[in-house]
Amino acid sequence: MEDDALQFGNAGGLSLMQRLSQTERDFRDNKVRMKIFEDENEERKKKNDYMKKDTEELKVKIQIFEESWKETNTSIHGGNIRIDFMIIAEAEDLTTTVADDHKRAFSVIYEIDYTFPYKKREKLALLSDLFDIRANVKLLDAWSSEKLATVKQGIIEDCDFCIGLWKKWCEVGSSAETRPGLSGGFDFRVARARSIYKNPPFDEKR
Repeated sequence: MEDDALQFGNAGGLSLMQRLSQTERDFRDNKVRMKIFEDENEERKKKNDYMKKDTEELKVKIQIFEESWKETNTSIHGGNIRIDFMIIAEAEDLTTTVADDHKRAFSVIYEIDYTFPYKKREKLALLSDLFDIRANVKLLDAWSSEKLATVKQGIIEDCDFCIGLWKKWCEVGSSAETRPGLSGGFDFRVARARSIYKNPPFDEKR
């Protein structure tokens, strides 16, 4: 009997203890894995919540942006090139699609690709209002009267001439401190376009 007990303790007993020890280790390992899984799942849940929050905030920002655009740049509101630069810059921080849509609208309103005047904006102070004036006389209902056709055409021609000269001035790499050549009466035509636009001969009965 004593030999049998010793045999059980030394052989079968040790084997059983080993199995119990391994089961205990497996149980601990599974608890650790479960904790890791739960932590990772919680982290994923937090990220999803953050993404949902960011998405909602993005939707709100885009809606605000769209309203701002409608208020400043539709076919009945004319142009304000400096504000449009800021609006499009804000759109680029939100979504490329929205920004690209408004860049296309910019090119229609101002008859120039967005990139050129934006890159040359340090030189734009010389005649930025001429971009606005040209857009306004072409787009605003107030300038749609046939009675103003001749005056309107004169303003557009002055703006086209001055903007064209400004573009050439920028393309040749002149410094921002210099001025475009005055060939053709640049200063005179800038001043004339501004003056007639500010004091249009509208029919008082309208």
